[in-house]
Amino acid sequence: MIETPILVVDDEPAFGEIVQALAVSAGIEVHTAPDAPAAFQAVREHHYDLILMDIRMAGISGFRGAAHIRSASEWTRNVPIIAFTALDPPDGVSHFIARGFSGWLKKPFDAEAFEAMLSRWLSPAPHGRASKVG
Repeated sequence: MIETPILVVDDEPAFGEIVQALAVSAGIEVHTAPDAPAAFQAVREHHYDLILMDIRMAGISGFRGAAHIRSASEWTRNVPIIAFTALDPPDGVSHFIARGFSGWLKKPFDAEAFEAMLSRWLSPAPHGRASKVG
């Protein structure tokens, strides 16, 4: 079981609910934030093993939000931030990696894609923190 929660940043509450339902079976607690400013507050209050961030949100985009989170503290520089979006750029995941994300989970997604993403980015590590696998 992962000891710290994951954060889902999405202005569509349904996606947070879907992630919550899928994560429960893996013993993972999910926090949600409806926009980038709420995510900034959340990372000030909690450490997360993983952040899923929508790209197209009102106000601050996921690209700007991820950059801000990366610069917020020592631990946020290394936390996996996954682009969580229906965008399908021609260069695929490299489009998001070049912009500070660790990976990409394309919406809509199924349980298998979600579980594969979790197994790639979450693994037990000392002190309950996650480390990248593969």
